[in-house]
Amino acid sequence: MQTINLLLVFLAIILSIPVGYLIAWLCKEELLAGRNWFKLLCVLSFFSGIISLIFRNYEVFLTCVIIVIISAISLAKGYDKRWLR
Repeated sequence: MQTINLLLVFLAIILSIPVGYLIAWLCKEELLAGRNWFKLLCVLSFFSGIISLIFRNYEVFLTCVIIVIISAISLAKGYDKRWLR
């Protein structure tokens, strides 16, 4: 049972990468205006993930990892001039 849970978590983290690209593609006009919010979201999720890892709350940690991945992709694509055309 533990192996199945671990595989599902790994799958969710891997699927957050295409979800980040999909969100960035669907919301191209918001990427430029929302750079500061994406930075704030990345930083807050990163530190929340570290704190939850210290307190051994792994569900919150994995949620923060997924949020960091999705918002980092959106932040990176907000600076890409070819993406924003």
